[in-house]
Amino acid sequence: MERRRFLPFILTAAVVTADQISKALVLRFIEPYRLTRDSVSVIGEFVTFIRTQNLGVAFSIGWSWPELARLSHK
Repeated sequence: MERRRFLPFILTAAVVTADQISKALVLRFIEPYRLTRDSVSVIGEFVTFIRTQNLGVAFSIGWSWPELARLSHK
């Protein structure tokens, strides 16, 4: 029963870890904003990963803020 209590926290930690690892891999291996040989196609051409960046916080909120303000939210 104790294990079930911590399951949401364990799942959250796993998802956040996977998210950060996938972001690090994209930054390392995929060239930004180009559909090139560096883009990653999955299942043929059905799914293609292209690197873009969001200059705002979540959902581009604050994209027009000064850079210093945006940096404080990263």
